Amino acid sequence: NKGIIIKDSIINLGSKNIDKDISYIYGVDLNSAKELKEKFALSSRRYADINEVLDVPLSDNEKLTINQYEITEIVEARIVELLKLAKKEINNLTKRKISYIIVTGGITELMGFSYVVENILGINASTFNDTTIGIRSNKYSSAIGVIKYFHDKMNLRDKNISLFDEDMVEQMLKNKKSMLELTDDTIISKIFGYFANN
Repeated sequence: NKGIIIKDSIINLGSKNIDKDISYIYGVDLNSAKELKEKFALSSRRYADINEVLDVPLSDNEKLTINQYEITEIVEARIVELLKLAKKEINNLTKRKISYIIVTGGITELMGFSYVVENILGINASTFNDTTIGIRSNKYSSAIGVIKYFHDKMNLRDKNISLFDEDMVEQMLKNKKSMLELTDDTIISKIFGYFANN
C-alpha cells in the first residue's frame, strides 16, 4: 500500500525443486540437473524442439540421451505448480482486485517463461528483468530488492548508508585501479561490520 509492504508470504518451493525433479527422473546429480535446466531445458513445451537431444556422460562410459521436449515437460509441470501456488497464496493474502503481478527470479530467464506466466496468472502478470547496473541475472533480484528496501527504510530515517567511508570513495574517484583492490572479502566484512555496529 503506497510502496509499503502490508502482507507477505513465503512458499517453500522454487527452482531447486526443478533441479531435484530432473535429478530424480534422469538419475543425474543435482549440479548436472541444474546445468541441464539452465542450458538445455525451456519453461514451455511450446518452444521446445522434439528433435533436439543432448548426450550426458554418466559413470562407466555410459551416455544418457535427453530430449529437449521431454525435459521441458518436467520443468513446465513444476513451474505451473509453483505459479498456481503463488496465485492461491495471493488470493489468501488479499481480497482486493490485483492490478498487476510481477514475477522475477533466476527461473524467469528460461525461454518461454512469460508465456507460462500469462497462461497461469493472466494478462495482468509479467516477468521483470532488473536493469540495475551490475546485475547480470534475475537470480539476484531478491537480493537487490532487499538492499533497495533497506536503503529506502534508512532514507526515511534520514540515515545515509554506504559500504564505503568518504575517504575510500575519494580514493576510488582519484584512482580507478583501487576498485580492483576491493575483494569480495573486503565488501562482506564491511557489510557485517555495518550491521554489527548499527
